[in-house]
Amino acid sequence: PCVWVKTTRTQAANGRWVEGTPVRQAGSCRIGQMGHSAIEREIAGRMTGRVLYTLTVSFSWDVKPPDRIEAGERIFEVLGVITTTFATARRVICAKLV
Repeated sequence: PCVWVKTTRTQAANGRWVEGTPVRQAGSCRIGQMGHSAIEREIAGRMTGRVLYTLTVSFSWDVKPPDRIEAGERIFEVLGVITTTFATARRVICAKLV
C-alpha cells in the first residue's frame, strides 16, 4: 500500500512560496530499481549522487514534482514522470528520502 502526498504551493503577496495542507490519497504501487529502459538510464545519468527508484502507480494519480509517495516506512520524492501513450499506469522517477 502506498500513499500519494500532494503538496500544493501558492505564492504569497511578498513573493514567497507557501506550502498548503497536503492532500493524501491511498493506493497501490510497485517499487523497482532505476535504469532498465533507455529513458530511465538517461534520467539516471543526469541525477548522479542520488539513489533513484522507479515507482509504478495508478494512471489516475496525477503525480508531479515535488509530490511525495509513502510506501510503508519509506518516503520517496517525485523527480519526474515517464508518460507513454495508452498507458494504464504511470512510471514515476523518485529519490528515497527516508
